[in-house]
Amino acid sequence: MSSKQNQLAQRFASLHVPGKPLVLANVYDCATTQAMLSLRPQLKAIATASYGIANVAGLNDYTMTMEAHLETLSRIGNIVQATDPNIPFSVDLINGYGPKLTEAITKIIQLGAVGCNLEDSYFDPATLSVKLYTVEEMKDRLVQAKKVATDLGVPDFVFNIRTDAVFVQGGATMAQVMGRGKTEQPIDEAIARGKAYLSTGVPTTIFIWAGPFSVGTSSENLKRYLKEFDGRVAVHINRKDAGGLSVDELAKLGVARISIGPEFLFQTTEAIKVLGKKILEGGHMGTLDVKDFRRVSVFRLVHWTMESFQSLRCANCGHQIIRDADFECTPVPQREALSHLFSNNDPPPIERIKFIRNSLEANEKALQNVEEEIARIEEYLDKLDAKRSDLLTYVRNQKILLNPVRRIPEDIWVQVFSFCVRPSSATWMEEAQFQDSLEMTSSPWAISHHSTPSFGGLAMLLALHIRRSGSKPLSVHIDMWASHLAMGHSLLGVVAMYSERWKFLRIDRVEISYLQQCFSVIKPTFPMLHTLILVHMAGEEQDTNAWDIFQGAPALRFLSLDHYPENPSRLLVPYSQLTTIHFNLTTSDFPIHDILAILRSSAATLEEFHIDQPFPEEPNPGSLESPIILPRLLSYCVSDPDTSEEQVLRGASQLLEHITPTKLQSFRDRGNDASMPLSAISSMFQRSECPLDVLTLTVSNSNAELVEFLQTIPSTLSHLCLTKADGGGPFTEVFISALICEPGVDVDECLLPNLSCLELKGGMSFDASVYVDMIDSRWRVGDVQDLVCVKLDCTGKQRPTNPAAFDRFSQWMDVFEIELDWTLTL
Repeated sequence: MSSKQNQLAQRFASLHVPGKPLVLANVYDCATTQAMLSLRPQLKAIATASYGIANVAGLNDYTMTMEAHLETLSRIGNIVQATDPNIPFSVDLINGYGPKLTEAITKIIQLGAVGCNLEDSYFDPATLSVKLYTVEEMKDRLVQAKKVATDLGVPDFVFNIRTDAVFVQGGATMAQVMGRGKTEQPIDEAIARGKAYLSTGVPTTIFIWAGPFSVGTSSENLKRYLKEFDGRVAVHINRKDAGGLSVDELAKLGVARISIGPEFLFQTTEAIKVLGKKILEGGHMGTLDVKDFRRVSVFRLVHWTMESFQSLRCANCGHQIIRDADFECTPVPQREALSHLFSNNDPPPIERIKFIRNSLEANEKALQNVEEEIARIEEYLDKLDAKRSDLLTYVRNQKILLNPVRRIPEDIWVQVFSFCVRPSSATWMEEAQFQDSLEMTSSPWAISHHSTPSFGGLAMLLALHIRRSGSKPLSVHIDMWASHLAMGHSLLGVVAMYSERWKFLRIDRVEISYLQQCFSVIKPTFPMLHTLILVHMAGEEQDTNAWDIFQGAPALRFLSLDHYPENPSRLLVPYSQLTTIHFNLTTSDFPIHDILAILRSSAATLEEFHIDQPFPEEPNPGSLESPIILPRLLSYCVSDPDTSEEQVLRGASQLLEHITPTKLQSFRDRGNDASMPLSAISSMFQRSECPLDVLTLTVSNSNAELVEFLQTIPSTLSHLCLTKADGGGPFTEVFISALICEPGVDVDECLLPNLSCLELKGGMSFDASVYVDMIDSRWRVGDVQDLVCVKLDCTGKQRPTNPAAFDRFSQWMDVFEIELDWTLTL
């Protein structure tokens, strides 16, 4: 065995401290092992319960063979090793299986165990009674077990020795054992045995078992044990309703180790009875007040066990069993880091080469299993896609057959399409778009379509559909040229009649004068309207007074003005309740004081603000009021795509100087040629003390200025995207080197310690090896966040020198299975 296993044994032994006891939750199968391992880091070690293992197999401690026991221990050990090999693993080995003690100790150490329980009682099948080894026999067995562990390279193996002398005296049948366990028994012999066992130097702790009912572990007896054994006492915690003490109470008494034993099995069995009784009595399925209750798939529980076998097979017929189709991928087991071996060209030590060769076959096998699993899942998904396509077609055809339209006589349909709209009226969309769908529903539709000069009768069908849809919210998109829209158009009129159900409204390329006339007649209300998107043609003359129709929309939260040619302040909407505002304007007539007025109105609720327009500097800064506190703003985005004039950049800075977003997480400045001054951005961050997470900028500053700016950015930043404008020069080693984290340096001295994603766009005037070293340095410093997403885009610009250095990324991902999203665009 390796020295690493002995180091783990030493750590396991160090956890046995009188007064600060190690608490062991004993497991007995894969499910309980997974459950307890999920409690790390509270869980310090894991141990098995032989009674539970035997009970699950339909046996007991005395009838379970060593082979059957080791089979379960192997599965549990595999899960422990795959999940966290640094968790100490201890085994309840009962009495060591008599003459097979050496073999039993050898097997459990090979399974990764660093400790075990051994008992001084055994079952004699000849007399059908439980007997005790003599004191000298038991001492010899302890020395023998210690020698085996030492010979296997684990001299510090932890032994917890249990004596059953309290209730097994001169041999006892099982009935006598159960009877003695219900009454308090003498403890003197048990104490004498414990002292004798400790004298061998083998045990770490002594456990005196008082029988199945643990009457002998009263506080008085326990205090005597602690005195006689100098605190080196292990106990089994009993249930509160049986008079048991709590962990804190046992710790105050001074015990060194506390085990749960088979309590999980007992209480789980009782829980199954309770749940089963509820179901059998006609009730609901209960959850025993477990709030985070979820099903764990069979595939997840046996995943690591199956790496040790070619397949699962039926116990009766031997047929291979297909894995559970609940495709929940288990975590990749933690593997030894090899990154330090690539820092130079020296060959690894001989011992390391042997280790790599020994583990390579297992890793290749695991990889092959994963690839086979992926192929099986892909095949299964293809079959599901084909099945879904067939079902969709069948369901659609069924709905067509059930459509009540099929029961309407043909002559009525002809009248509907001929009568509802004048032949000269312009149609709102091409008739051909509906031809296929109508002909599929019923042959009269085709006749009506071909015999009707205009398709305006669709308005009546639309009204019928809306009425039948009950009170469900409606999403309305009105998109048409003004010349195609006739006064009193039946379709728009029908939709407007149901405005109280509008939840989403988008209006494209519609003259406001038309909507004003239409709505002034209908006078719609918008009690459910949540989203309003207005898209107009640039340069279109608008009558802005008509837009007060949305002023009384109490549920409005999202407002987007796209290619909007007017000052948004003329649009009367309830800004005080908006959470999202997007302005994409084609006018420069939106001064900063109007922007601030809207922000002030929406300050209490606004979470996202996006403005895309050239807004010039306010000529009279004194007219602007004090900075506005935006307590809920999470995202701020500004774009100046059509201009880089200095006056406009100063205007954007003015806007930043008058807002204080205390919870801002995302800041984006997407100017094409340059961003606003970095000093204005930095000042806003420092003033608001916001927990910034994402920063996107287009900059024309020098690399030294960028580094100085980033030193003022909140340390919470995780995503940084920088684009160099044409006049800003390329990124250089000055910038890249500033992000390097030197070993041993305090994390507070590292630039942007929480950065996980870095995107750079523009010219690259640096050696690629410097960039790779920077990423490697951030992986090596434990408290600094790993960079998991790195993207370089130098399209049409200067490229990094020595690009072969980027090959190290592929080597890292192949060898260490590092998840790195790496992109280089040339």
